[in-house]
Amino acid sequence: MTSKSRTVAIVVAALTAVVAALFAAGSASAAPYSRQPHLAINTQNPGVGATVTLTGTGYVAGVHATVTLHSTPVTLGTATPNASGDFTLSVTLPSNVSGTHTIVASGDASNDSASVTITIGGSSGGGSGGGGGSLSSTGVAVLSIGSVGVLLLLSGATALLIGRRRKLSV
Repeated sequence: MTSKSRTVAIVVAALTAVVAALFAAGSASAAPYSRQPHLAINTQNPGVGATVTLTGTGYVAGVHATVTLHSTPVTLGTATPNASGDFTLSVTLPSNVSGTHTIVASGDASNDSASVTITIGGSSGGGSGGGGGSLSSTGVAVLSIGSVGVLLLLSGATALLIGRRRKLSV
């Protein structure tokens, strides 16, 4: 076998190894983005008939979220999340309701829902929300991308060595 045909054989073998590694690595799919809607309130102990401010995060942008007071459901208002999926809404609680209740904000055309528990007519105090609230899971298959990079570097180094040997033998 001549040196030229040997060089071609090595290059073909290196390229074959790279292509095989790419297929073996599979797709480098990222973990699915997971939105976790969260609802917070400026006070968890509002007075009867008080106005409270609700802040929602992690909702689908532009999709209306209906805010409802539960025990016996009473719609308090509707919010439209901004491009980041956040909204702020001031609502007035019914004057004939007291005790412990849950406020739920549900996306009208999505499965987004978060809640916060309040005690109406309780002692005043601050607080924040209840539903949702974990870190988003993001990422990518780093190992497969890294192994492809290493294989490409090794293939390049092999091609350089072959080129230098060829140059020296001429």
